[in-house]
Amino acid sequence: MALFGSKKPTPKTFVVLDIETGSVGGVLVHRTPGEAPRLFGETRVDLAIGTTRDAHTLRERAAHALERVAQSLSHVAARVRGNEATAHMGNASHAVAFLAAPWGTPNLESGAPQFSADMVGSVQSALASTFAVPLSVHARASATLHGARLLFPYEENYIIGMPHGEVSEVLEIVGGNARSHGTLPVGRNTMVRTFMSHGGLHENEGRSALKALSLGHVPAHLSEPVRHTYEHVATHFNDLATSHGWHEHGRVYSFAHDGDWFARALAHSSAAKKFPDGAVVTAIRAEHFSPYVAGHAQVPDLGLMLGGLFVDSHYR
Repeated sequence: MALFGSKKPTPKTFVVLDIETGSVGGVLVHRTPGEAPRLFGETRVDLAIGTTRDAHTLRERAAHALERVAQSLSHVAARVRGNEATAHMGNASHAVAFLAAPWGTPNLESGAPQFSADMVGSVQSALASTFAVPLSVHARASATLHGARLLFPYEENYIIGMPHGEVSEVLEIVGGNARSHGTLPVGRNTMVRTFMSHGGLHENEGRSALKALSLGHVPAHLSEPVRHTYEHVATHFNDLATSHGWHEHGRVYSFAHDGDWFARALAHSSAAKKFPDGAVVTAIRAEHFSPYVAGHAQVPDLGLMLGGLFVDSHYR
């Protein structure tokens, strides 16, 4: 027992980056011991949807987006430091980056995730001219699993779907812990490309159409492309689920910051027939986590919320 008591933890601000194959997001997370974390300065940059999906091109686009996101957060931090009442929140002490597949993947056999050295280098480069702070890197799946445990702590067996831009991840949870992990070569950009090629839409129009799907609105001229793409996504999911024995589970949770198209693809296609009667596919949205944070953007970002909650729990 210390003579003069233990030193109280001090409030800290973290730079949190969320990097996947379709976008890069960033947020400043202010953590005060005993209080819910406060998120501010949220920003997300979509990567251009090109005709090629090679790893080198995707990494270059992500690297440029990282620079824009880091600059945006740096400007927010500077403004916060300029206000006497909030100055303490503008001094970041640590940066935490969450990398989605293929740049960051869980290795369940070794117990340690694997990361792309090139992408980690891009993160370090983006931070070098904005935040001179230590960097920690985690698999994006780790933040998602932490969020799942927070929302339904008493559920032990389920599937987590994590759709991204070009690639989607799937995590099997058994006994509350991750047992297997896999990836699908499809993502939201698959949907947008279909709208562009078969619906005659431009990229921005395709993105807007994808958002409309989350509200259950399917324009008549897109009904066939939507059905076709849902089945395409479901086929890849079924193949992966069959190889891992995932069809025995009765619950699938989709964590997507870009709407619930992935959940709809599984629930309203051939994928649903493979699961037991009574199986449920649920889309998890950012609003589900609002009670766990002290503040966030008017339109919250699920990926950034998950990162912020992970940091709040794992860093002191």
